[in-house]
Amino acid sequence: MSRFLGLALCLCCIDANAAAQPIDASRSSAEIGVRLRWIKTVNCAVRQFEGEVLPVDDSQQRVSIRFDVRSLDFEGNASFASHARSEEFFDVERYPWVVFESVPFTPALLYAGGDLRGDLFLRGVFRPVTFTVHPTRCGRPGLDCAIEVSGKVSRTAFGMTTRRFTVKDKVRINFSMLLEQSAAAESAGK
Repeated sequence: MSRFLGLALCLCCIDANAAAQPIDASRSSAEIGVRLRWIKTVNCAVRQFEGEVLPVDDSQQRVSIRFDVRSLDFEGNASFASHARSEEFFDVERYPWVVFESVPFTPALLYAGGDLRGDLFLRGVFRPVTFTVHPTRCGRPGLDCAIEVSGKVSRTAFGMTTRRFTVKDKVRINFSMLLEQSAAAESAGK
């Protein structure tokens, strides 16, 4: 969930008549971090996710990202992986996907950075959330350089209320996103 919002927020100008621009999952990454009370942070990669940047009008776009939490990779730590997938945390049997849908934003957000607002669907609950888009230093964010997004969400707000004495409430999410080059080129050529 973490880097997954690094959201291919994307292209500086998306044609309102253009099709959705897919996130290139092979060049993007998403990571979730949970801080344990004894001052250790446990990070895991989200290995499978998908999404796209969708034109809203001539000056705005929005991003939609879906993370398959069954694909969480704790790099060999079986006990953390088991707990994260259990009913106590992500409950992957009932809710295998975490979904983020942004509100419309302008391309200026990708250059200057700032707040990216939207709705997060996690464990059957929709909540408004705000992530931070970090400023980029390239001409075409999402194509020439990754869009970096980070933020924290309250796990208790999404019904993850167990183990409060060992696992802190805030779950860190980081994303680093790039768009598929071919889809972006086709859109620019229209």
